[in-house]
Amino acid sequence: MGLCDVHSVMWDLPQKPEANKLSRIAMDLVRSLCVIGLDSVSGDHVLVWGHPSGDATTLTGIRSDLWQVTGTLAVTGYTNFSPREPAVNMHVRSETANGTFSVLARGPDGKTVRLDNGTFTFEVVIRTQPHNPLE
Repeated sequence: MGLCDVHSVMWDLPQKPEANKLSRIAMDLVRSLCVIGLDSVSGDHVLVWGHPSGDATTLTGIRSDLWQVTGTLAVTGYTNFSPREPAVNMHVRSETANGTFSVLARGPDGKTVRLDNGTFTFEVVIRTQPHNPLE
C-alpha cells in the first residue's frame, strides 16, 4: 500500500477513555495523500468511546454520525523515493507526505472539538521478510 491508496485519515485525541467522549476524528479526503493541494472536508464522522455489544467492561472507539465534521487538509510536500527492493530484514523509506490540517467537530449537544494548524508527516517504509516455505 502506498500514499496514493490513502483517502482518509483519523486524528487520535489523547485523553482518558470515558464513555461517550470523543476518541478520534475521521476525515475522508477527495484526493489521496500523494497529491499536493488543499482538500476541504465536511460530513465526516467521529469515534466515541463506548461499550461494544453491551460489554460493560470494555471501552472501544465506536463510529458516531451524530457529530458534524468540517475542515481542511493541505498536502504541501510529497516524495516517492522509488527505492529498490531492500535486503532481507532491512527497512527502506518508500514515500513521504507532509502538510497541515484544521478540523472542527460539533456534537449534537453543541459541544465542539477544534484542532487548528496541525502538522503531519506520513511515511511508508518497506521491509523484505525472509522467505518462509510454510506460509
